[in-house]
Amino acid sequence: LYEEGQTKNIIFICSDFTEGYELERELKTSEEHYRSIVTNSKEFICTFDLDGKIRYVNPNFSEVFKISFSDAALLNITDLVDRSEISIENFDFDYIKSNDITNLELPIKKMDGGEIIVSANFTPVYDLSNSPSYYIGIFSDITKQKDSEKDLLLIKTVFEASKDGIAVESNNTLQMVNESF
Repeated sequence: LYEEGQTKNIIFICSDFTEGYELERELKTSEEHYRSIVTNSKEFICTFDLDGKIRYVNPNFSEVFKISFSDAALLNITDLVDRSEISIENFDFDYIKSNDITNLELPIKKMDGGEIIVSANFTPVYDLSNSPSYYIGIFSDITKQKDSEKDLLLIKTVFEASKDGIAVESNNTLQMVNESF
C-alpha cells in the first residue's frame, strides 16, 4: 500500500504459475508411478551409498530376505554375500566399482539361514557434476535356473561316464550318443 497525499495506491505484481504448476503436477505423477513400480516389483531393489552401505530396500527384498528396512540399513550389501560360494578373492563393493561391474551372479544369504542366487545389476546414479552419487541394485532370483544347470551337468556327466551305451532319439533321429554307444 503506497500513500501519496490523500490518495492510496495499490500496486499488484502478478506472475503466471500455470506452467510451474503443471510441471510440478507431472513431476509428482511421475514420482508416484516410479515409487509404485519399485514398491510392487517382484525383483529385489535396493540403493547403496558409494561404499556399498544399504540405504533402501524395497518391500519384496525385505520380505524374501527376512530383513527389516532398519536392519538392512545397518549393513553393506557385501555383508549379505556368501563369500564361500564365490570365486572372487577380497570381494567388496570397491571391487564392483573399480572393475565397472554392472552384472554379477551372487549367492545372497537370507536372515533365516537360506540362500538365493541372484543376477545382480549395479547401476551408478550420477550427480550434476557427473560423479557417482549412489548405486541402484536390482537383483533377480536365478536360484531355480542355477539348480537346473547343476542337474543338467550331473546328467551330462553320468551320460558321458556311463560304460553302458546311451542314445537320445527324437523323431526317429539320434540326437546324441555317448562314447560307449
